[in-house]
Amino acid sequence: MLTETWEIYKNASEAESSDIVEDDLLSHVFKRRRTESKDELKSYLSEPTMHVKTNVLLWWKVILIKLHIILIIYKILIIIFVFI
Repeated sequence: MLTETWEIYKNASEAESSDIVEDDLLSHVFKRRRTESKDELKSYLSEPTMHVKTNVLLWWKVILIKLHIILIIYKILIIIFVFI
């Protein structure tokens, strides 16, 4: 039932985003890539599960470090795009 609901939502979302006319500069610069994207639900469901004895706090610490690095890269890219 979850996957059927997701398919309905995903198809409605894709149809809605294809109706948007992108004619101004910002939408041109920041438009979505027209590449084939992964299905978010399938990607989530295919992730391996954690072992019961996993230290959850340590796991989150590692994830937050990765996310912090991504955030720094994102900020640098925004600065580059703003000043170019």
